[in-house]
Amino acid sequence: MYSYWLATTNPKLLQEVAAMAQKKHKGPQFDIGYAVKEIGASSTMEQTIKTLGVEAVLAALKEEKLLKKLSSEDRQKLKDSLK
Repeated sequence: MYSYWLATTNPKLLQEVAAMAQKKHKGPQFDIGYAVKEIGASSTMEQTIKTLGVEAVLAALKEEKLLKKLSSEDRQKLKDSLK
């Protein structure tokens, strides 16, 4: 019913809605990429650390799942910076 309106007014949102509909439900998913671009990486990290704490952020950075998504060069940079 609203797909034509959505497609003409906001095609990127329609693509995102279609992609979400095809994914298996794994709980709430939120892409913070837009917020990071608008607010800035430094401010976003400051807020994340303030909310979660330093230990939680470091633990998340060390997770194997995240590390696998990085290039070998970026992975090494991250490991070196966490020493």
